Amino acid sequence: MTTDSSNSTAAVVCVLSGVITMRWKEGGNGHINCPYDRGYKNNPKYLSKGTYRDRVVVIQTQTHRHPAVTHKGRFSLYDDTKRRVFSVTITNLVLEDSGTYWCGVDTWGPDQPTEVRLTVVRGWCLRMYSCVLMITVTCCTLYIRVDFILSVFLSLSLYDSICSPLSTAPVPPNPGSITSRPLLSTTHPSPNITMTTDFSNSATGTYITLRGTAH
Repeated sequence: MTTDSSNSTAAVVCVLSGVITMRWKEGGNGHINCPYDRGYKNNPKYLSKGTYRDRVVVIQTQTHRHPAVTHKGRFSLYDDTKRRVFSVTITNLVLEDSGTYWCGVDTWGPDQPTEVRLTVVRGWCLRMYSCVLMITVTCCTLYIRVDFILSVFLSLSLYDSICSPLSTAPVPPNPGSITSRPLLSTTHPSPNITMTTDFSNSATGTYITLRGTAH
């Protein structure tokens, strides 16, 4: 395979080196962009998977093919020679697509492909639940009347440990029970009262703030 470089020596660095970390949702589409150096417009570009020593080519372009678009199963590769970037698209992602990939340029000599660390997670793992609830609570005693505005903010974010692509359980784990710590006092109301409830390790937590004024 030849290069269109001005010199006849084989290039060592063809793809800009580095590590790309990507995280995608199961069932969606993923895109990997790999820039390369000048002089390799007509060289085949490839995406391989596995360890560096045992990597297997997943898809590769054909030399001098224009437009430089290659399809192989759920993988497609487009070589934008003007921008010197080739893009790989993976459709209908599955958990088994997770792993280490390498994008590079095929040359006479050894190359230094760019490492791509891809993680595919279940659809519900990327969801963020949040809500804000405003409630007015009136507490009355014989000598005092207190109006509280109850603000509730719930933010649930699942940890990576339960979203691991190695997990085989299709159902999310039980988020755990909520334990309340009552801090209200009708005899000595406080203008700033904070109540915190805790989830198990599957959530970042639920926070409840009470703001009141005495009359």
